[in-house]
Amino acid sequence: MLVDLCVTEVEDLASNNFNFAAAPSAHPYPDDTVETGHVKILEAKSLRVQFDRQCSTERRHDPLVIMDGSGRVVSVRSGREWSDWSIELTIPGCELRWKFTSDQSVNGWGWLFKVYPVMASHDDSFHTKMSDRVILSQPAFELSKILLDKLRIDGVDQKARLGAALAQCCQLCFLDSSHRMWALHKCRRIITKSGSPFKCAMSGNQVKAVLSSLPEALLKQYEYEEPIVKSVKHLMHSELCRAYAALACDLNLDCKLCVGTESHRLSWFQRYCDAARVAQALVDRTSKYPQSFIDQINRIIAETEDDYNNVNPINSQQLHCFSLQQDEQLMNWVNLRADEWSVSWLSHGIIYGWGHNHRGQLGGVDGAKVKLPTACEAMSILRPVQIVGGEQSLFAVTSEGRVYAMGYGASGRLGIGSSDSVANPTLIAGLQHVFVKKVAVNSGGKHCLALTADGDVFSWGEGDDGKLGHGNKASLDRPKLIEALSGKGVVDIACGGAHSAAITANGELYTFGK
Repeated sequence: MLVDLCVTEVEDLASNNFNFAAAPSAHPYPDDTVETGHVKILEAKSLRVQFDRQCSTERRHDPLVIMDGSGRVVSVRSGREWSDWSIELTIPGCELRWKFTSDQSVNGWGWLFKVYPVMASHDDSFHTKMSDRVILSQPAFELSKILLDKLRIDGVDQKARLGAALAQCCQLCFLDSSHRMWALHKCRRIITKSGSPFKCAMSGNQVKAVLSSLPEALLKQYEYEEPIVKSVKHLMHSELCRAYAALACDLNLDCKLCVGTESHRLSWFQRYCDAARVAQALVDRTSKYPQSFIDQINRIIAETEDDYNNVNPINSQQLHCFSLQQDEQLMNWVNLRADEWSVSWLSHGIIYGWGHNHRGQLGGVDGAKVKLPTACEAMSILRPVQIVGGEQSLFAVTSEGRVYAMGYGASGRLGIGSSDSVANPTLIAGLQHVFVKKVAVNSGGKHCLALTADGDVFSWGEGDDGKLGHGNKASLDRPKLIEALSGKGVVDIACGGAHSAAITANGELYTFGK
């Protein structure tokens, strides 16, 4: 009876829709304006502020000032990069004030933030003032939390209900952070426990609730933290993000999430799951390695063998348990050849740029002519795996398969949907639905090709001489799929001054243009 009451209390909290307050500017905002406002949510211990990913204002000249209820400045936000806005704010008390000022020059999309109440946990009250009046006046979640840590839960239905409710509670912004983490850890213990209904039979409304809410929460938390980690403001992802990823991995959600048109957004999660399962197999000393790991071993063997056509691929039955003897061999390797194992935390490196920059083609470096190598913070944060430049333009491809452009935008050569020039790395939105492996651009830089992981090719920019491959000479300011190459399995691309070329896996060469 007591367990059932606690589960019901947690379910009630999970279904409680606490409203948030939103404060937006005009989009785009007007020049030479001053706006003020305030948000007050009664009974909140503090206010959590989350900014929209589209936030963009002129750096330093159009600032948004966030203050607490007493008027003390807590944060000042401005800039065109997501990293300028991504760090979440927590304002003590139940009230915040804001002031936005713009000058008479360049503006942007504007800003939008949502304010969520964080309710008081009242831990001290429960441990020092256990009167009936105090208990009845506090949120029932605190009492349920204490009891659920002590009580034994045997009922299959109770476990399923509690697991689903906890999965929702760990995403509630109005809960204290300690309560959210408790809910997440408790949820994972229930779900991954042997004999759990979640583990044995993935069906039912309760399980569907977990599967529907967890992926969105995981992706939202990762995309919020990733620019902060890339900029080295934090050394690693938060405990909350790691717990989300571990739970999703335990549920084998990568089999459902890392497929389809949005799979590129979760490529990092697939790598995480593979690494976690390999590590677990090593720790447990079993041979239950994921198939992707075995495939990677076969690829490495094929690349290192001279006569790779005659190499027989290994299978899971051939992988033996990792023994103590192999542990000793690894440790000897580490001690004798430490240089082969050393990794710098800043191994992604700092990117430097120099030369002509009158179109902003160096990606955030100040000055029209840069005579000495100068660090480019905006580019370094992206940690690109490829950087390629054209005439007064530059493109960067990241490990997540995204493409950023900067520089001269004539004839739509940047692929951002206009002919505008941009001085900071700008995401090419037309390629977000695919995973880009490579971008090709001629030194003239008037048109570009992008090769995806699926072997498809996109083109954009100046279309003279038919070099975009669409059967006409029209220019494009957004990437467009070259349908004539679809299904050909393209593995490499190149651009010339007036033509383009593509090579397939079968060794076929396709060219178009002049």
